[in-house]
Amino acid sequence: ELGIPNVNTIPEMGGLMRLTVAGPVGGFDIGNQDTTWNHQTNFTYAGNFVWNRGSHTMKWGLELRDGYFSDFRYAKGAFTFRETPTASLGVAQSGISLASFMLGTTSNLDWRRQVFGERLERQDRDGFYWQDQWRVSPRLTLNYGVRYEVYSPIWTPYEAGGTQYDLIRERVKLANVGPISRSADIQWDRNNFAPRLGIAHRFQEKMVFRAGFGRTYTIGQWGESVGAFSNQWPSAPFKNLA
Repeated sequence: ELGIPNVNTIPEMGGLMRLTVAGPVGGFDIGNQDTTWNHQTNFTYAGNFVWNRGSHTMKWGLELRDGYFSDFRYAKGAFTFRETPTASLGVAQSGISLASFMLGTTSNLDWRRQVFGERLERQDRDGFYWQDQWRVSPRLTLNYGVRYEVYSPIWTPYEAGGTQYDLIRERVKLANVGPISRSADIQWDRNNFAPRLGIAHRFQEKMVFRAGFGRTYTIGQWGESVGAFSNQWPSAPFKNLA
């Protein structure tokens, strides 16, 4: 409707692109430079078991987590209008950004032809544990065990759907392109052993001493790690013209 060509090139990119008019008079900022729909699905399978034998209570179990993250992103770009095009040569601060906007003389164009369609990232996060509560005596109890966490790299089924920059060879690896794996050759994290130890001793009826130690591994929530894998060049190209 504004008559700006080659911006809303597909129906999903409808709406007003971002328009920024700088100061010093009549500055404003409207519209947005992209439209994104996010969809996240997590599956968790868990099982726990308990076995009592004499003074021991043993527990073990597993937790298998499979996460899917997909989004549709359609970027439209952004126009920035400054006072420079309407300024008088050699006269500082003489232009007006609003006048540049009325004339259609943009100072900066951020054109993002960033049409992903559906991106899909997946990751497996699995954990296994075993622990024992040993009642050594009526006054002394020991707890000890270990948990093992294993995390797969984030991966995508799509060709060139994810990237990794190889610092050694100074090149970009594209997932599922040629010999490159679906995770862009990012490896599994398999060395996460987390031991734990606890002790409780009752000195008298109203006096109990407790102490414990444990190690934990975590890589944050799903939304903190996904997105960075596939939202990089050249999977997400854009141009900036000034």
